[in-house]
Amino acid sequence: MVTNPILSAPGNGWIYRCDDIVVEPRAHRLERAGQPVLVEPKAYTVLVTLLEHAGTMLDKNALLDSAWGHRNVTPGVLSRVISQLRHALGDSSQHPRYIATVNCLGYRFVGVVHRQQASPAAFSEPEIDPRDTPPIDNRMTERRQSAERRAQARRTHSR
Repeated sequence: MVTNPILSAPGNGWIYRCDDIVVEPRAHRLERAGQPVLVEPKAYTVLVTLLEHAGTMLDKNALLDSAWGHRNVTPGVLSRVISQLRHALGDSSQHPRYIATVNCLGYRFVGVVHRQQASPAAFSEPEIDPRDTPPIDNRMTERRQSAERRAQARRTHSR
């Protein structure tokens, strides 16, 4: 069995479309039938990894590494995330349209994926007019500094 290399994290410049599903990694956007769908960040990372390698079987270790790095996590965590993704996409493990299980090995994104370049303008920082921004509330900073001065004074007196 060939192990896949560590895969890239979400953040590429593509938008992925499959049926009524839209995934835009840079914006961390997942939509189904035009409605936003929320999934855990790690599940989103696994989804993007599967989309980046659509049609290719990715072994469980490669998917675990893509979302959790080299942390000690069990394959059960990946199974739970895949289940969450299937639910979010309206998919089924018995009759997969999007995520298929490759018995004992890993998973494959089986839907037809259309990839389109994301517009760079969509990710530029908006211009902010400083006159339109409210003044910064410094009360918390002042309270913290005051508490630090009191603590320092107590330490000095107790010596």
